[in-house]
Amino acid sequence: MDSQAKYGCLARGEGGAYLRMPTGVGYREKIWDHAPGQVLVEEAGGIVTDSRGEPLNFGLGRTLGENYGVIAAGKEVHAKVLAAVQMALKEEKEKAKA
Repeated sequence: MDSQAKYGCLARGEGGAYLRMPTGVGYREKIWDHAPGQVLVEEAGGIVTDSRGEPLNFGLGRTLGENYGVIAAGKEVHAKVLAAVQMALKEEKEKAKA
């Protein structure tokens, strides 16, 4: 399913959260995959941030180069999803150090 369809489903209340986390070294999300979807979700009352809880920055060219991942969810669950993602990233980082 295309990113825009996923954002549309989330905006209609047909999903709980939409996550995009980087998987490859050097890969950056493209702005055209997320800018329209962010508008849809936010107009429906949801929140879209990166995994640090920062707003997506669409002003740096073709990619979301300053953002790390994308988390979109309803206002009532976004903080919980963000906390879970941050905990998982922390555990992954600690595991890599060991």
